[in-house]
Amino acid sequence: IGGMIFSVLTGQHLMLIGPTGPLLVFEEVIYEFCLQYAIPFLPFRFWTGIWIVVALLLVVANEASYLVNRFTRFTEEVFAALIGFIFIYESLKSIYVSFKNNPLSADFCALDACHSRSNWSALSNTSECYYNSMSTGQVALAPTNEPNSALVYLILVFGTFALAFGLRKLRTSHYLSKRLRRTVSDFGILITITAAVLIAHFLFGPVSTEKIAATSFATTSGRAWLVNPLGGNITIGYIFGAIIPGLLVAFLIFVETQVTALIVGSPDHKLVKGQSFHWNLLIVAVLVVVSSVFGLPWLCGTPVPSLSHTTSLLLYRKDRAPGERPTVSGAVEQRVSNFVIHLLLLITLTTPMAQLMQQVPVAVLFGVFLYLGCVSLLGLQLCHRIVLLLIPPKHHPEWVPYVREVRTRSMHLYTAFQLGCLVLLA
Repeated sequence: IGGMIFSVLTGQHLMLIGPTGPLLVFEEVIYEFCLQYAIPFLPFRFWTGIWIVVALLLVVANEASYLVNRFTRFTEEVFAALIGFIFIYESLKSIYVSFKNNPLSADFCALDACHSRSNWSALSNTSECYYNSMSTGQVALAPTNEPNSALVYLILVFGTFALAFGLRKLRTSHYLSKRLRRTVSDFGILITITAAVLIAHFLFGPVSTEKIAATSFATTSGRAWLVNPLGGNITIGYIFGAIIPGLLVAFLIFVETQVTALIVGSPDHKLVKGQSFHWNLLIVAVLVVVSSVFGLPWLCGTPVPSLSHTTSLLLYRKDRAPGERPTVSGAVEQRVSNFVIHLLLLITLTTPMAQLMQQVPVAVLFGVFLYLGCVSLLGLQLCHRIVLLLIPPKHHPEWVPYVREVRTRSMHLYTAFQLGCLVLLA
């Protein structure tokens, strides 16, 4: 709902908002802090959200968003690369966890009670119980001690990534007609998820795989929707103590939202409409209040999805010579796609869609994350310069402006410094 409101009111039509990796990490840190010191989490989080809004309103009132003029391409690429690497890391980590829970072993046994390889009925019983829980609508736990599940998980993650990446490359290929290529490429992720789910169901049906634990639209613990700001005996000291995490999260929201706007509005995309930095930040501040009141995740600009959204709407010149690289001529700047994306997300929270989402393997979801992370990195000049570190100078592409205008040594030192900053942030 917050994304739909933002899509209608925002001045930057192509920018998407939502919870991001760094923002969720902050929320996890706040939760662990509250757990350690027996502080009521939701009331403390509410007051943290209030201080976030106060800080963001002060930024907007003083027009401090002009500081984005100090955000050079150096800063934009470091933050964009950080988010992209987080997507890739979480995807690879999920594969590691799957193999850790389902190790490959010569003396494999499906159940702890089984002590010999001859008792193969235990495996079928485990899978049968798993699928019975799925058919009854219950949230199934991830399978454990089943090596086939880990192997299928690996296949689904990299299979989803490969198919999504292949459909993306179809746009600039010579297969099919131009209109069909663009249509298939625009709906590449949807086609990929559908194909991966069908393959997992029909080809790997007998193997138990972890599914998305989707439920109907309700609170996780069954609590009331509205958060009581003074609940849990929260004291005045905790209320003012929330200023510290509030300022830190406010800074993160400011940086992520404005960097996302800069990435979307990059001169390479040749957008016509402006950025409206102050107005966008004001809308995000209002949505943070609503999220804090209802105990929902805080929202900010999302660099990777926003870049993918913008890329899918780019227009390319038609008069290029054969073999010439595609040149961007503009983008379809409108609010419809932004609104529909968040509307579809809202629809997935309904009970029928939640039951349908329970059939989607988690591996497919992480395959999409891996694709989004890799695609976001491919569009960064930083990654191009990292590749040039491995190529002799005489083979550097001459059509790249900074290769012609900057000395190779200076370019490599700049790349190394930028990588150092990225490692420090990580």
